Amino acid sequence: MVRALVQNKVILILVDSGSSHSFINQQFVQLLNIPTLPMPAQQVRLANGNTLTTNTWIPKLEWWSNGYTVRSTDPCL
Repeated sequence: MVRALVQNKVILILVDSGSSHSFINQQFVQLLNIPTLPMPAQQVRLANGNTLTTNTWIPKLEWWSNGYTVRSTDPCL
């Protein structure tokens, strides 16, 4: 788990190579008013093996951790 900041709000990031995509909590996105784009519904596999369906994505999510600014290169669902 990595502690990071998105728009000066603390977020915990779980790094897991077993997940099929990067994703972020919908309430956190709404709280920070992060713009999303619509997309066709897609199944996402979670680290615990469960799946969820999403129909929105964030083109490039940026966060800061340990002195580094990171921008996702893949869409964040």
